[in-house]
Amino acid sequence: MFILVLLTVFIGTITWWLILAWLGFQKNIIGVIRGYAISSLAKYIPGFVWQYASRSVFLETYNIPIKTIAFAIGVEFILVTSLGGILSCLSYLVYGHQLIELLLGYKILISILLFLLVLLILFLPRLITLAANDQDRIKNIRNKKLYIYAVSVNFSGWLLMSWAFLFLSKSVGINNFNYSISLFLHSTNFFISNVFLFIPNGLVIREAIIVYLAKALVNQHMLILTSLLMRTLIFIAEVFLTLTLLLLPIKDPTRKNK
Repeated sequence: MFILVLLTVFIGTITWWLILAWLGFQKNIIGVIRGYAISSLAKYIPGFVWQYASRSVFLETYNIPIKTIAFAIGVEFILVTSLGGILSCLSYLVYGHQLIELLLGYKILISILLFLLVLLILFLPRLITLAANDQDRIKNIRNKKLYIYAVSVNFSGWLLMSWAFLFLSKSVGINNFNYSISLFLHSTNFFISNVFLFIPNGLVIREAIIVYLAKALVNQHMLILTSLLMRTLIFIAEVFLTLTLLLLPIKDPTRKNK
């Protein structure tokens, strides 16, 4: 279970490097993901800007323009949130409606949202190309291979974390969850909580969403416990990965920049 969480956290760092590489900056992978891992811990500080500000500081040592950093942060947020939304909408239409029944109008809205999010993922490279002015950068962005890698890798992270949530639920005695329920709960609570950027790591929001969605199946105290344990596992995995990356040797970016 912890291995799945750790792997998912690592996938997040690789997604970040792939996005930067897609934008034309294939810098030292260990250095970049180390900076990402360290800055990600800042999301536990009140205020949503700290993780992004610290990430920018790390990347500036590689002479990456602030505009590119802003593009990368925007792409990552849109990509991760959209994939979570796609899985949330899809898992609701396939199975989640058995947990919470909505009126037909809401189901239609969910279907429309699913369609729009898929379109956003498909046309995001085009949107970024239109927003870029640097011709060299545009040429690289039009090469969608790295973007496809980023989407695929991050998508796998959503699936793996849902398995981890399922295993954790069963370990605390919640035996009436299956993978479909786990995928729906995990993707939905992360997707919605991403909107509340000003709340440190979606604290309370995620717990409230899980309780609301699964209250018909499980005692709310067990749901809150599971969510808090999941938070703890993710935090431990983030710290473990950060410490591991700090032990790895990297080239000094101030000596040689690409």
